Amino acid sequence: MTKRESEVNPSGQSRSGGGAASAGAPSEADLFGEPLRYLRCANCLMFDRATPVRDVIERMRDKRAGGTLVVDEKDSSRLVGIFTARDILDQIAGKDITPEDTVEVYMTASPQVLTVDDTVGSAIRLMTEGGYRHVPLVDAEHKVHGLVSVRDIVEFISEHFPEEVYNLPPIIDQRAPTQEGG
Repeated sequence: MTKRESEVNPSGQSRSGGGAASAGAPSEADLFGEPLRYLRCANCLMFDRATPVRDVIERMRDKRAGGTLVVDEKDSSRLVGIFTARDILDQIAGKDITPEDTVEVYMTASPQVLTVDDTVGSAIRLMTEGGYRHVPLVDAEHKVHGLVSVRDIVEFISEHFPEEVYNLPPIIDQRAPTQEGG
């Protein structure tokens, strides 16, 4: 890990007692009302804005990360942007980039954020309305806490409804209405 890069592991707290998520079978409303602090988000890559974009892309590929946070080089707790796989596809794919190109050139500056106290429902709403797959997560002082992804939310919900999610019977003659990705 270089000086310009770091990883942050969100709290990853899980409820072991009390609260809606542990008292029997939670309802959909209970889960959507849970604070994001209870999601087990994967480690989040963070880079300062002066990091070469090639280095960021390589590290994202190595870690199989769909997004990374861009932070201030002097204050690594201050979020300045987000850089995702979508940015790579929309802005970089098929273009020549120079070794001097920094992630700051291609990042989304001042992205929408969620706090650790926002709910799963508010994350779903923001992601749906904004078309986001990743949203930065900050604490009450707006210091970087992590990155919440659609996958994190799906895993959180499936943990609470494992029987419904994992025991769905296969539909033998099921056909997709459109081709994947089409």
